[in-house]
Amino acid sequence: MIFGTDLGRRYELRDSSTVIGRSSKCGICIDQESISRSHVKIDKVGRTVRLQSLGSSNGTYVNDEPVEEYLLRDGDLIKIGRTILKFLSAGNIENSYHDEMYQRASERRFCENGPCVGVLDPDGKCPICGAFADTQVPSVKG
Repeated sequence: MIFGTDLGRRYELRDSSTVIGRSSKCGICIDQESISRSHVKIDKVGRTVRLQSLGSSNGTYVNDEPVEEYLLRDGDLIKIGRTILKFLSAGNIENSYHDEMYQRASERRFCENGPCVGVLDPDGKCPICGAFADTQVPSVKG
């Protein structure tokens, strides 16, 4: 996912057919109100991957063009609701990059010193207020 609530998350298309939508019954569930319960279906047949819109009122777009059905190619951008997914073929080296970025994003720690919400550096220090993880910087009240 390159834009949306789970930014950086990678979904593998393991089954021959996968439905993407808001419903927990979908193979890929994206909890966003602008996505239909069952928004699109992706079918794999051999080396071909076909996307089929399932009639959502918000539409389905590939590379900013509205589609009902589309044969996906490596690098295509799929927009459903306010979420954008990037289709990467299994052998694309970019998969490793997205895995690493998602892992780093999910490991980030944030400063909890009052109103500060800086991202802590690897040593646990906030570059904004100077506090270290699990410590508080004294404040002066006047």
